[in-house]
Amino acid sequence: MRQLLIADDNSVIRKGIINLLDQYRITFDNIYECANGKEALDVLCTHGIDLVITDIRMPAMDGIQLIQEAKKISHKAKFIVLTMYEDFNYAKDSINYGAKAYLVKPISGLIFYETMHRVMKEIRQVEELMNQHRVDALKLIFLSYEHYKKDIRHKLKSIGFTFYDKPFYIGVLMEIDQDMKGCHHEKDFSQAEYRIHQLCREENLDIFYFILNNEIVLFSGTQQALLSVLHHLSLYTTCFMSISAMCTESADIYNYYSGARDGLKYRYLDDKRYINSDDIRCLRRMDRLPADHLARLEALMGTNHMKEIDEILGEILSKEVIITYQISYLEAVIENIYFILEKVTRALPQKSEDIMKKLKMLKSLYHFMDVKSYISHVREYIYHINQSFTILKQLYKNKEIDTAIHFVQENYYKDITLAVVSNHVSLNYSYFSHAFKETTGISFSEYLREVRINKSIDFLGTKDLKIGEIATKVGFNTPKHYTRSFKAVMGISPLQYRERLLTSRLVNETTKDTAL
Repeated sequence: MRQLLIADDNSVIRKGIINLLDQYRITFDNIYECANGKEALDVLCTHGIDLVITDIRMPAMDGIQLIQEAKKISHKAKFIVLTMYEDFNYAKDSINYGAKAYLVKPISGLIFYETMHRVMKEIRQVEELMNQHRVDALKLIFLSYEHYKKDIRHKLKSIGFTFYDKPFYIGVLMEIDQDMKGCHHEKDFSQAEYRIHQLCREENLDIFYFILNNEIVLFSGTQQALLSVLHHLSLYTTCFMSISAMCTESADIYNYYSGARDGLKYRYLDDKRYINSDDIRCLRRMDRLPADHLARLEALMGTNHMKEIDEILGEILSKEVIITYQISYLEAVIENIYFILEKVTRALPQKSEDIMKKLKMLKSLYHFMDVKSYISHVREYIYHINQSFTILKQLYKNKEIDTAIHFVQENYYKDITLAVVSNHVSLNYSYFSHAFKETTGISFSEYLREVRINKSIDFLGTKDLKIGEIATKVGFNTPKHYTRSFKAVMGISPLQYRERLLTSRLVNETTKDTAL
C-alpha cells in the first residue's frame, strides 16, 4: 500500500501537486496534506508514509527540520523538497540531510514526472531488497532446528517484520491439484504470487507471504484475510490451508509455523479446504487401535477372500471413523497395515523390485493423494500378493522341491548346504540347483538366507537375546555375517529393526491401557 504526504503551507501548491499526480497517472492508496512541518511529523509517526513532498519554508517546523526529525525516529519515508529559486542552494543542501530530490517552484510537469518516477523506482528497489531480506531471515528461522527466543525476537525486530509487535496468524497453503507422489521439484508460484498481490491491493489486506517447501507461508493479523487468499486462489486451482493459533509472542513464531505446517496433513480427513488449530484441538486423541480388525486382516493374507479384506479395510479406514480422530490415529493404523504387508511379503520366495517398490510406497499415507487412493493401492497390492501365493502353492506340488523346502524350514539353524539338501531329496546336485530356482524363482542360498532372516525376526521381538546369540540360533556363522545378510534382505540392521518392533509394540500397549 503506497502512501504520500504533501507538506506545504500553500493549499494551492498542494492541490497543484495532486493534479499533477492525476495528470501523469501516478497513483497512491492514500494522500495526506499538512500545512506545516509539525503536523507532517505527527502524520509520519502514525502512518506508514512512503514518500514526503515537503516545502523548505513552513511555519512551526521547516522542511529540513522535518527530515532531521524523521531520521531520529528511523522513519522509512523518502523526501522530495520543494523550493523557490531564491532558496535553491538551501534546497541542494537538503540532499545532505537525506532528501532524494528537489523541485523548483513553479513545478514543471515533465520534471515532476521524471523526479517522481526516479524516486518511486528507488523506493520499490529498496522495498524489494528489504522484503527479500525479511524472507531470507524467516526462512532461516523456519528451516533451523535450534531456536532461542531472544535471538528470534531480536531478528524479527532487526528485519522490520511488520507483525512483530502485534498478534498474528500464520497460514500454510499448498496446492493439491496434482499427484503428490514424488513431487519434490521446485514449483512455479509466479501466478499464485501475482494473484495474492492483486488481491491484497484490491481488498487492502495486510498480508506478508513467501514460498517455502513448495508451500505458501502467509502472515496476517486476521484469519479472515488468510481465508480470502485461500478462496481467491481456489478459483484457479485446488488448495488447502492450515492456520495456526493466534501468535501473541513473536519469539514462538517457529512453533506456530511448525504447528500450521503439520496441520496440512488434515487434508486427508475431510473435504474441507482449510483447518485451524481450534478444529484440531476438538478432535479425539488416539485411544486405541482396531486390533481385532487388524488381526483378521493379517489372517486373511495369502487367501482369496478379497471381499472380506475389502470390508475390513473399509471399516478401519472409513471416513466416518477417521474424521473424528487427530491424524496420529490414521498414521498408526496405516503403520500397522504396513507391518502386516511387510511380514507377508517376507514369506514370498520371489520378490521383484517392483513389488518391493510398491510395498515401500504403502509405508506412508502421504505418498498418495487421499485415503481413497491409499486404500485402492493397498487392495491392489494385497490382490497381487494373494495371487502370488496361489501360484506358489501350485508350483510347490513338485514333490522333491516341496520336500527340500520343508527340510530347510525344519533345519535352517544347522550347517546345511545345497549339497546336503540335494542329497536329502536324492537329486543330482546341478539338477537340484536348477530345479529349485526354476520352481521358487530364487537360488537355494537366497532362499536359505531369507528363511533364517525370517526366523530371526521372531527373536528380535524381545530383548532376551543379544544380536550375536540370535545369529547363532538361526544358523549364521558370525554376527557380522548375520547383520550383513539382514540388511541385504530388510534394508536396515537387526538392531534398528528390533527398536522399531519394540516401539510399535509399546504404542499398541499404551493405547490399550488408555482404553481400559
